[in-house]
Amino acid sequence: MKVVIAWVALLCAAALVAGTATSCSISHRSDQYACTVQADCDGGRLCVDGLCTFPPGLDASLDARAPVIDGAHPDAHPDAGPPVDAPPTDVCPQGCTSCDFGPNKVCHIDCSAPNAACGAQLKCPPTWNCDIACNTQGSCRNGISCAASQDCNIVCTAPGSCRNIACGTGTCNIQCDGYNTCRGIACGDSCACDITCGGNQSCADNIFCTGPQCGTFDGGCNSTLATCNTCP
Repeated sequence: MKVVIAWVALLCAAALVAGTATSCSISHRSDQYACTVQADCDGGRLCVDGLCTFPPGLDASLDARAPVIDGAHPDAHPDAGPPVDAPPTDVCPQGCTSCDFGPNKVCHIDCSAPNAACGAQLKCPPTWNCDIACNTQGSCRNGISCAASQDCNIVCTAPGSCRNIACGTGTCNIQCDGYNTCRGIACGDSCACDITCGGNQSCADNIFCTGPQCGTFDGGCNSTLATCNTCP
């Protein structure tokens, strides 16, 4: 660096002696790169002869003082592409034909929907409420499990529908409106289990309420009786 400065000074002196110039000066770099100690430099530069400069072979693109262009982060890789969107939070759990998203999170299972799988066992998704319509003949015969869900509301309108239903700890409301519906229902630890048997030959056998005091004359269950409602 000193050799370069001295060489420029000699050229200026020669120009003045020859009368080809009236003045000569050295163009200094911006004060942005001036330094007195190494701590004045950053971005990989070294303080050399009062200037922050890159060592030989070091890519100047590492300079931390380089401006940010078009809002891009200086450390971003040019091939990184746009930011990846966060995964969607409004995706229906498997088995639901439609969903209501929000604080109550309701999984709807409509056995008449094209994407319904009511010939297999139905499981209400964990932490969701379920609204299940067993409205095609023989639907929901392979069991319904609400064991991991919040509340379950099941309507059995089609003939021969609804077999082997297990309630969870939330409310469990089952309407047996169709002919020969509802066999093998266990209220279990449901805080309020209601089973209404309006269909002909519905609730014929294996209906277990939360307690004997909660049973009704037609074979169903009623959470308003005695101490049959323990929901918070």
